[in-house]
Formats: sequence, C-alpha cells, structure tokens
Amino acid sequence: MADQSEATREGNQDLYIARQPIMDRDKKVFGYEILFRDSKRNIASVFDGDRATSQVITDTFLNIGLQKLVGNKYAFFNLTRNFLINDAEFPLSSAKVGLEILESVEVDDKLIESVERLAEQGFRIALDDFELNEQTEQLLPLAHMVKIDVLDKDQATLAAQVRQVRQYPVQLVAERVETPEAFDQAEALGFDFFQGYFLCKPELLERKRLPDNKLSILRLLAKLQDPDVSPKELENIIKNDVTLSYKLLRCVNSAYYGLSLEIKSIHHAIVYLGMPAVRNWVRLLVLAGLQDRPPELIRIALTRAKMCEILSKHAPNLSEETAFTVGLFSVLDALLNAPLEEILKQVSLTEEIDRALLHGKGAYGVLLGFVKDYEQGNWENIEDGPYATEAVQAAYVAALEAAEKEQP
Repeated sequence: MADQSEATREGNQDLYIARQPIMDRDKKVFGYEILFRDSKRNIASVFDGDRATSQVITDTFLNIGLQKLVGNKYAFFNLTRNFLINDAEFPLSSAKVGLEILESVEVDDKLIESVERLAEQGFRIALDDFELNEQTEQLLPLAHMVKIDVLDKDQATLAAQVRQVRQYPVQLVAERVETPEAFDQAEALGFDFFQGYFLCKPELLERKRLPDNKLSILRLLAKLQDPDVSPKELENIIKNDVTLSYKLLRCVNSAYYGLSLEIKSIHHAIVYLGMPAVRNWVRLLVLAGLQDRPPELIRIALTRAKMCEILSKHAPNLSEETAFTVGLFSVLDALLNAPLEEILKQVSLTEEIDRALLHGKGAYGVLLGFVKDYEQGNWENIEDGPYATEAVQAAYVAALEAAEKEQP
C-alpha cells in the first residue's frame, strides 16, 4: 500500500517526494509509484489523504516536472475517493499516467462511473492492495493492473488470489516484495510486475517548493467559479503573480504536453490549456496549501513587469506580453533562492527571454536593463537610453501604482 498523508505544513518551503520503481520480469523499470513524503526521513505520517494527493500531483507536475521525475516511464499516483468522484475532468494528460485506487476507497455506483470515465480518457487504472470481494470485483472489468500484497503470504494463498483475478484481462503486480524468495515465488505464480524493498526502496527527492500567492490564487479560484469568465480576465490575475505565471508557463512548455511550438505568454498558455484544466490545476494548488512570500520582492517583480510592458509600446517589434514576462521573472532567483539559470532550465522559455534574463541581450534584455537602471537611479544610462524621459517617468509611476494595487 502506498503512503498518503497531509501535505507539508504551511510555511515550509522544502519539498519532499519519493518514487519507487515497478519492475517487469526482467527487472527493468516499467514505471514509478510517486509517494508523498513530509520530511527527509523518507516516511509519511497519515493525516489527510486528499491533501497529500494534491501535494504529490502539484509537486510532480509543477515543481519538479514529470519528465525529470520518471522520464519516459509510467507515473502512478494514489487517488482517494474524493479525488476520483469530485473532478469532472482530471487535470492531467492520460499519457504515461497510472491512477491507483486505494483499497480503502468505498465502491459504489458513483465511484464506478468515475473510474469508467477515467479509463475511457486513457488513464491506466491500477487497483492497489487488492482483496477480492463483492464490491471490489465491480472494478476488475475497468482495471488494467491489479496490485497484490505478497508479504508473509504462503504459496497456496497467493495462488488462489491469482486464479481469482486472472479471470479478467489484467496485469498482476506483486507489491511488498521484500526478499529474493518472495520475488521467486511471485514470478513462479505468473506475476507480470514487481515492487518492493528487495528490488528498490523508495528514492527520496528533495527540492525547494515554489510558494504560492494566497491572494492571487483565491482571486483566480473565485473567477474560475464564474461561468462567464474570459481567458483575458484570468490572464490579468495570473500574470500579476510571478509564481503562478512561472508554474503555468513551465507546465505548458514541458515535455509533458509535447508541443512543437513555444508558449510565450500567459494568454497563450490559458488558451492552450483550456478552462477545465486551469480550473482543476487551481483547485489542486488550493488543496495543496497556500504559502506566503516576501511582499517586497513581489512588488519589485510587478513594478518591473508593468514598466517593461508600458515601455515596450514605444519600441518597434516588441510584444507587451513578452516584455511583461521578462520583467516579472527578473527576480525569480531572489524569490526562489536558486540560480536563475537553473530555474530557467525548468520553465523552457523562448531563447529571447532566456537571453534577456541571463545576459541582458537582445531587445528585451536592453529593455530590462533600462528598467533596472531607472529603478537603481543610474541616471547616466537613462539619459543615453532609447526612451523619452517623460515617457519613462510616466511608465514608472503607472507601474508603481499597478504593483501597489496588487499587493495583499
């Protein structure tokens, strides 16, 4: 059985997550079960399964990246009943994603309907720690994989379980394979896949979690409940939150979505993802827990972003949306306490944005440098710059007002 528990306490920016391989009969990795961890001790304390599930999914897709975590293998996530029945559209692509239904989940018509929908969407359905009874048998026609706990079970007991389940076209996973003898026994009984300490203990990964702006997320969530909300309204909220913007662009530009083009702006990201996906991502973020961030850093980011956006109107061939993004992300290193180059490797922005942020090169790099010079009072550089003094002053005042307005 997989570990599920309450997400990291509010205020803790350390991210802990574990993965345990599921191997085939040749001991090659088929996929990984992604496990919640609440500390570097590589264990989890059971409190709130819904919140733990939310945290694991958001950390995997938004803070680490599915490709980095599992490569081209399957990723399996444990789902609680609430997760299964409450999301009209699950906020994940079904490609290479497996959904494990915990043994504690109550089986009824509502659950079966939800599992049918998820299976039709292409998710790989796995039944965790399976024990056959009148209720759980209803799930077997919908499942692709059935996981059976083999720890401390004799050959006859396991053989009986295998015969029962083999009546359905499913693959069998032996879990809690702790010894070589247990592996040999499960292999002899015809199990297709194997998981347990004998093969590999869960590998703990530690990262810094990206904090979320409580006000912006709540405003976004409120807007999402409005059936008449437009992509433009959502853009106006998201683009004023540096972390939400970062997460959204990182998600849509990741290998997970497999785009042949680069998404350069929040507007394009929202249009591409679609309203149902955005709605569900935000629900996950809220469930996962909201964190506060240093307000002054946010103020600087918003001021730079708005000033870049305004001044871009006075320059030929500059996009206001790209200019805003460059200004907004110019303080990511201070905000996330990590080298900017490492952060940008995760978000996969366009080359022109990377050049502007890392090297101050290109038209957007010049623009950002100019805004920084004005911010720091380097008047000699301002006087020699490409913008009229009156326009710069007006842009700075407007940017300050916009940044102040967005502060909690």
